Amino acid sequence: MIRFPTNFLVLEGPDCVGKTSLYNETHKVSRFSWNIQDRSWLSMLVYGRLYGRDTNQLSRGLWEELTCLNNRVILVLPTWDIVAERFKSRGDDFQNITSLKKLHEIFDEYREQLEFLPNVKVIDNSELSIEDSADVVSGWVRSKEIYGLDEIAAEVLRFVSNVPGTMTPKDCEATLDFTFYDDVVFTEREKCDDGEWSHTIPYLEEQEDEDEILSDPDEGEYYTKILTEFLTKIRGEFNGVNEYKEKQTSASRRFVYTDDTCISFIQAMHRGNTLDFHTVLRSSNVAKTFIKDLRFIHYLASRVVECRPEFRNIKEVRFRFNINSAHLVR
Repeated sequence: MIRFPTNFLVLEGPDCVGKTSLYNETHKVSRFSWNIQDRSWLSMLVYGRLYGRDTNQLSRGLWEELTCLNNRVILVLPTWDIVAERFKSRGDDFQNITSLKKLHEIFDEYREQLEFLPNVKVIDNSELSIEDSADVVSGWVRSKEIYGLDEIAAEVLRFVSNVPGTMTPKDCEATLDFTFYDDVVFTEREKCDDGEWSHTIPYLEEQEDEDEILSDPDEGEYYTKILTEFLTKIRGEFNGVNEYKEKQTSASRRFVYTDDTCISFIQAMHRGNTLDFHTVLRSSNVAKTFIKDLRFIHYLASRVVECRPEFRNIKEVRFRFNINSAHLVR
């Protein structure tokens, strides 16, 4: 099963919108499932503007937080009338009615820029109880943690398609990173003459179609080249084919593929029962090519798992992706 976990769950919004109550209730209903942050870079940026600070570094911090797709941001923003009513009934230790209205206006500016990003959800809790708001938050986060490959690719495409022009120097381009996991399961593929299974073959639970990937009319030849070179590299390292003439173990850090093409770096590291599979794409057309690249890397990891008996204790693969230029070709 593919798991697309939450790194940070951030609750954002101006004072007097109920973030603290939502923080506590979400922890309660989720049984402390997530690392919930009460405010983060967005608040730093908003308050920086309110108090006239230099906001360049704050903008970069927010952008870096958002471009990690494992971070999920909840912007709690009821209507101004509701916020003003809450202020009049309870007051605030830091804000007056004038500064609070300005904060609401600035947060609303960022709502317009960020609400269409796939890892941002805006909640107008004007008519929602705290319990209902927490249910909305937990349901939204859990739905994102059980994505398949198609949903992950769609998330990348949606992010790039909705990049705020004020937050990046080039429209429809972003530097993204994300992590997901898949379980390794085993099946017996062959029987000996005496009826006993001869060996087991590991594969990833969400398995890719080899023929479809390697026969793709646009990318199949490219993927076959990477597959051949990477598996040859791993087998060679086990046999001491390197500048040191030293045979490597499954814990080697030398299982690396590099190139100056779009898939520019792959490293497989076996640690404990996990295969860490780190991929860097120097460039990716997220509307056309990325889903193919994603499926190929997923397939490649399954081939690595099965290529050596030393990898047979692997129970899961951790996929780490860095896309240095995730872009749309208009």
